[in-house]
Amino acid sequence: MIEVESLKAPRWQAFIGSLIAIVIVVLIGWYVGLHGLSYKAIIICLFGILGVVVVLAGNRGIFLGFVFWVWTLGLGYRAFPLNASLRIHPAEVGLWGLLALCVGQHSLRHGERLGFWLPRWLWLFIPFWLWGWVPGLWVGRPWGEMFAEFRNFLLLIPLFGIAVPVLSGTAYWRPVLLAFYATGTWIAVIGLLEYFWPGIEMYSMGFITNPLPVPTAGQGFLRARFSFWGGSVATFVCLLAAPLVVIVWHWWSGPWQRGIALLALTLQVTGIYIGGYRSVWVLMGIVFMVWALMRWGAFLMPLSLMAVLGGYMLLPGRAQERALSLILILKGRPLDSSVATRWDRAVEALNISLRHPWGEGWAGAGWVHSDFIQVAANLGVLAGLLFASAYLVTLLRLWRRVRSCPRGDEQTTLGFALFLSFISVVGLLAVQSILVLPQLVLPAWFVWVLAECWLRQSSRGR
Repeated sequence: MIEVESLKAPRWQAFIGSLIAIVIVVLIGWYVGLHGLSYKAIIICLFGILGVVVVLAGNRGIFLGFVFWVWTLGLGYRAFPLNASLRIHPAEVGLWGLLALCVGQHSLRHGERLGFWLPRWLWLFIPFWLWGWVPGLWVGRPWGEMFAEFRNFLLLIPLFGIAVPVLSGTAYWRPVLLAFYATGTWIAVIGLLEYFWPGIEMYSMGFITNPLPVPTAGQGFLRARFSFWGGSVATFVCLLAAPLVVIVWHWWSGPWQRGIALLALTLQVTGIYIGGYRSVWVLMGIVFMVWALMRWGAFLMPLSLMAVLGGYMLLPGRAQERALSLILILKGRPLDSSVATRWDRAVEALNISLRHPWGEGWAGAGWVHSDFIQVAANLGVLAGLLFASAYLVTLLRLWRRVRSCPRGDEQTTLGFALFLSFISVVGLLAVQSILVLPQLVLPAWFVWVLAECWLRQSSRGR
């Protein structure tokens, strides 16, 4: 395990860190001098400065780097193109860089081996990743398209490689989860500023473009663009981060601290609302109902139902119309063509998986808007069943472990918060397309990895 308490770095590490710091400073100066000051230059500068801090901080740098990495989930589509089909996101660079630093520190420190752990389902899933190249290359599919999708699954390996040793104690969970909760709040705040004050674009140095809201077809509901992030899909991060208020409330119990936590939750829920994703609205309602059921019990469930109904009645008329359009979708009479398009893509991908049960290979099915079906179409029916089963088994294990732990205990509360957030992961995987881009899938992978880490730690402590 990484001894994050140690602040003093060995001499060799300080020397190497100093050399890396000098190189980073020179590269930053060269980039700014060549391209000028812009939001991209600011991101690169911040990334470089944080990289210097991580390298020079010794063993604690891995822990600090992981907290810094969580913040990169708020950058959205701020990726850098390598070619026409492949863009690299700063979160990818940070994740692999942290893993390399972690391995390097362990290998140079008296030949110490780095403990590496992956859940069993992931070991079973990895061979299907390799198989996905075979049918794709057989039909001549461009390697860049296939790698762009393959690397999003590959990111699970460095994420586990960093999270498992870093989160070796409850005290280390606090800054990491608080960083994710703050990232969801940051996304909501900037989205709200865009929505209610579009003029902020003039002061953003290109960070915010075209912030004017978009009216939905048929209802006239104005959806926020979240242009700084790259789209209203930014609310996916808010959806995953909002349930962490449960553990934030437990850890920071002062009146003003809880006031800030509730304010952050309100901002995130409002951000989800103006994002306009009906599926995210439904998932948010499901998470609330599960929280009420497990917190209050079935006896008081009618109160939570009344709360949901009261919240609906307080919505503006156009928002109520958009929410009611879900019923028309279930009846097969959607008001907008996007739902029909997504349905057709899912049906086509399902047909592909039935015609070719061994899979079409990476990027074979395109953007299906149902990741479980997409995995089955690309990697084979068996891979799709394994992936779906892995989620359901993990969810069931979380529920059982939370139910069996003492109520009100810190570990129980932490597991409960992760359980609530993990519920939203299945919703996003089932009705959205998040496995195609690192900025979309990494928040979900992050929650999944945290859930696996907590299950592993809690089982050891029993």
